[in-house]
Amino acid sequence: MSTSTALLPLDPAVSPEHAVRILPIRANLLPPEILAGRNARRTRFLLIGAVVLVAAVMGGWYLLADSQRDLAASDLASVTKQADGIRDTMRNDEKYKNVTTVITERDEIKGNLKTALAKDLPLYTLIDAVRSAAEKKNGTLASIVASLPEGGNGISADAVGTLQISGVAKDKATTADIVDALAGVDGVQNVYLTSAAGQSGIWTFTLTAEISTKYECGRFSAKTCGGK
Repeated sequence: MSTSTALLPLDPAVSPEHAVRILPIRANLLPPEILAGRNARRTRFLLIGAVVLVAAVMGGWYLLADSQRDLAASDLASVTKQADGIRDTMRNDEKYKNVTTVITERDEIKGNLKTALAKDLPLYTLIDAVRSAAEKKNGTLASIVASLPEGGNGISADAVGTLQISGVAKDKATTADIVDALAGVDGVQNVYLTSAAGQSGIWTFTLTAEISTKYECGRFSAKTCGGK
């Protein structure tokens, strides 16, 4: 057990004799374990108070969020009821009946088109791209014949059709450049030169190619042309 003592300042009102006879001494005789216990209890009370305060704040926030959710659900139910009422009015009222009938028929037509044109193929854009690629290599295409075999007979698994192409180039090197250019056209694959013959200044060639399934797109297809 440790004690601490301190001398208090002399009171001027005390006579010198009294001051000499009675010493103004202050002593702290509490054991340190008691002081430590008091400090621990004080800290514990502060922590408990902080926990209670946080719990109260969180509880209030939960109640506020719950009331806001109920209010939003009530608004949604009200708006849904109004929309159902408007639909019933439009369905039963003669002046709206024609409009709803047209809308229903339009939706049915769109659904049928999506089924019928699920694998639409924009051949016109593909043919334009093939002609443009040949012209950039100083070649001229005389004919382009596209065919879509039933069941994919005679073509690769990732192809939907074939192209039979014939054209004219100035020499053999230009013909090879045209073949390479057509192989780089989007939607064209497996370009193969079947024949090439000619003389100085005029070479005729024929080649075959496949139309890739990646080029299947359209307004009503699952894939829109242009990637949009």
